[in-house]
Amino acid sequence: MIVRAVFWLSLLSLAAAPAAAQTVRVSVADAATGAPVAGAMVRVEDASGELARAGFSDARGTVQLEVAQPGRYVVRATRTGYAPAVEMADVGAAGETAVGVRMQARPVELDTVTVVGAERGRRELGRQTFERRRLEGNGIFLDSAYVAQIPARWPGELLRSVPDIEMQLVTGREGYRRPYTRLGRRCLVNLVNGLPYYGGWPRWVQLEETLRRTDVVAVEVYREHHEVPPEYRRYTGRCGLVIYWTEDGWHTPYRGVIDRP
Repeated sequence: MIVRAVFWLSLLSLAAAPAAAQTVRVSVADAATGAPVAGAMVRVEDASGELARAGFSDARGTVQLEVAQPGRYVVRATRTGYAPAVEMADVGAAGETAVGVRMQARPVELDTVTVVGAERGRRELGRQTFERRRLEGNGIFLDSAYVAQIPARWPGELLRSVPDIEMQLVTGREGYRRPYTRLGRRCLVNLVNGLPYYGGWPRWVQLEETLRRTDVVAVEVYREHHEVPPEYRRYTGRCGLVIYWTEDGWHTPYRGVIDRP
C-alpha cells in the first residue's frame, strides 16, 4: 500500500508541475567588426508571427528570452543605426538554443525633413504612422504585443527595460516611477496619440492621473534629439520624446504629420 501511495503521489506531482520553458540565447554583433551590439531590441516570434518574448541586448550584445513551447521561431533585431536583422531558430524541448544575429550598420540621418502626403485623399491611421516610423529605424518601438507582456502600474513604467532609460520614484498621494534619460540632457517630452500633452511635461503627476496604464496600446521612444522625427522637433528642443498611443489614437486618422502639396 505504501509503494502504491508513493507511486500515485509521484504521478500527481508530475501532473501538477509546470512545463519547463525553453531558453533562447541571442548574441547580437556588428556584421563588419564582430563587436557586440548593445541596446538592440530582440523579438522572438512564432511561426504565425505572434510575439513569444522580447528584450534588449546587454553590453555584451546578449539577451536570454524564454519561450513556452519548442518549435521554429523567427528572431528579429532592430536598433538605431543598423538595418533590421532576422534569423531562424529551432528551439528544442529542453536546454538552451543559441542564435547569432549580425546587424549591418547604416548611417543615422540627421536634420532631415519628412513629408508625408495623404494616401488616396485620406490620412494614415495612428497604427500606420507607428509602423511607418518603425520601418525608418530610429528610436525604439514598443508595439501592442510587447506592451501587453510588461507588468506595469503606470504608463511610464512600460519604459523600464528600455536601454538608457532610468526610473525615478516620485512620492506623493500615489507613488509612481517616472522615466528619464541620461541622454538628451536628461529630459523627455511626452505626447499622446502624436499630439502635445499640455500639462503632461514636466508636471508628470497630471499625465499619470489622466493617462492610465490600461489605456496604452503602444509606445514610441526617442531617447536623443537626433532620433526624434523631424515633425516633432518643434516640441522637444534638444530633448528626447515619448509618444503614448491609446486605443482611440491607434484607430484614428493621424493629424500630426507634415503634409505639404
